[in-house]
Amino acid sequence: MVELHGGRVEAQSEGPGKGSTFTVHLPVLTPAAPPTPEPAPQALNSAGARRILVIDDNVDAAFTLAMLLKVKGYETHTRHSGRAGIEAAESLRPSAILLDIGMPELDGYATCQLIRQQSWGQTMLVIALTGYGQEEDRQRTREAGFNSHLVKPVDLPELLNLLTDLFDQTSTLLT
Repeated sequence: MVELHGGRVEAQSEGPGKGSTFTVHLPVLTPAAPPTPEPAPQALNSAGARRILVIDDNVDAAFTLAMLLKVKGYETHTRHSGRAGIEAAESLRPSAILLDIGMPELDGYATCQLIRQQSWGQTMLVIALTGYGQEEDRQRTREAGFNSHLVKPVDLPELLNLLTDLFDQTSTLLT
């Protein structure tokens, strides 16, 4: 395994019963380019700005994504079913909803459609987070009313850039 990474292993011992020392040498890799800075969250411009609702039946996935977004300065909330997500969206009025597609009982498509039917949900940003990434899946999310479609596992810098872009578009439309 070490050789596959361009390294080598050395072993030394002073004899039986004296123990052994193993040393692993691995090459140091330098990054090809400096990392791209992640965009900062938008400043609060109304009571609901920067509030993100994560709706995913996978509790660990929802919690992890919410924690990552919280570290980046967003106020986050999680729900684990479509119905609970709709209720939270109505009461919290988030700036964006990150919505899993493959949920039991009420899937993400139906959840998004029900949100869009409400007066408070017609302009809300809703982003599909799903393992489904074929073009027909993307078409179906557009037809259900999603603003965007990301495939799991989510690339955090890509998500942050998307949120920034969508928030910028929304604030431009409101001014």
